[in-house]
Amino acid sequence: MGGPWQYSVVAGHFGWPAFYITVPRSSNISCFTVTRKPVSRVISCYYYRYPNAPAIHTLSPKALQHFLLHKYSIFGEGCNNEVVRIFSGMNVESSINTLSENPDLMKPLVEQAKRNMNQCLSLIYEDLITNSTADLLNAWFPWLGYQGLRKENVGKRSAQMSAYEERLPEELLDVIMKANAADMELYRHALLLNEQQKTQLETMGDYYTGLSPTHQA
Repeated sequence: MGGPWQYSVVAGHFGWPAFYITVPRSSNISCFTVTRKPVSRVISCYYYRYPNAPAIHTLSPKALQHFLLHKYSIFGEGCNNEVVRIFSGMNVESSINTLSENPDLMKPLVEQAKRNMNQCLSLIYEDLITNSTADLLNAWFPWLGYQGLRKENVGKRSAQMSAYEERLPEELLDVIMKANAADMELYRHALLLNEQQKTQLETMGDYYTGLSPTHQA
């Protein structure tokens, strides 16, 4: 893209490398990311990418495991460890989708994903309707004028995913969590980062208004 940069906000479902390529790096650039519970994300992904597949709760643990590890959408996408793919820069879908079977690859990718995520404001999907999320966004991105999402938008979707989870036997939940071990670890990191940033905001108050997470270190 030639000419002067003319955009205030760039948003989308793209990985970390694309973020660096698309957005000019400068001290005025910052980012925020929204992370979702891995089990809920996988269930949502399953029904979105495989609309003709059997309902998850009807599958045996062995069938679900095989499906999650080896089934891809018509666009070559799986459902496992997507957040690690986004933040680590690893774009080989087959490697990401079977990451739980390759611990030697999983560990460095998760650590790289954590380092990249540390450069962003960490928001949690299930908390988007809370005041604490609005406080964080308004502190780091005051020019967005964020007033919160409508409760029915996030709340209804979260309730649907919770209902799906409640219907799943423990052995199927275990299959999803094991296949997404990398995302489970990164989600825990996102939660920790979110709590740390909320604590920083409470401790420093107005000092942090308008500062990016990178500037807080």
